[in-house]
Amino acid sequence: MKKFVSILTVVAMLASCTIVSFADEAANAPLLISPSPKAGVVYTDLSQDDWAYDSIVALTKAGVISGDADQKLRPSDAVTRAELAKIVLGARGYEIDSAATLAATDAGDVADWAKGYVATAMAKGIIKGYEDGSVQPGKAVTRAELAVVIVRSIPATSNDSPSGFTDVSADAWYAQDLECARALEIVGGYEDGSFRGENLVTRREAFAMVSRMMDFIAKVEQQ
Repeated sequence: MKKFVSILTVVAMLASCTIVSFADEAANAPLLISPSPKAGVVYTDLSQDDWAYDSIVALTKAGVISGDADQKLRPSDAVTRAELAKIVLGARGYEIDSAATLAATDAGDVADWAKGYVATAMAKGIIKGYEDGSVQPGKAVTRAELAVVIVRSIPATSNDSPSGFTDVSADAWYAQDLECARALEIVGGYEDGSFRGENLVTRREAFAMVSRMMDFIAKVEQQ
């Protein structure tokens, strides 16, 4: 029988979502922070009025993300599967096996910097390959795919179908994972009640969702 987390501050969120386990080791990555008048973080293409600013600051302070050489974050760009592997593994504090064998038919398409991240994410079942054996590291990630990857990385599971999104059917391939992410308040919908799962997720949106995941895990582990 799966064990439910019995914590008053999160029990309502866990009503439809069962936490399986948490990582045992904390991340040891160095902080990658640039000087700034506010919060110790500055990116040349990010306004402090940006709705995701606080989430971006949190991930930067945790060493999960950093800017390019010119201090650009590119918050409106799409997120690739390789980039998502790096972000999520960093947020979860998983050790990266740089020597791990990448079992994918297109392993040669994975950039050197990403091989360890993608191989580790696949070994842990956080990112899965396609039916043809490929991993497609450069493919842009959708909102639905991001929700699924986040839930796998916690890991958690749900037997319920989404109840709050007008455009997600109960038999959608990502329905149960999405309901779990919604119950944990990691993802949300739009003002019209839709989720728009097939839309490509921006780096800004990904950072916000991953930051919420870290907040939830911190609440649980502090109890």
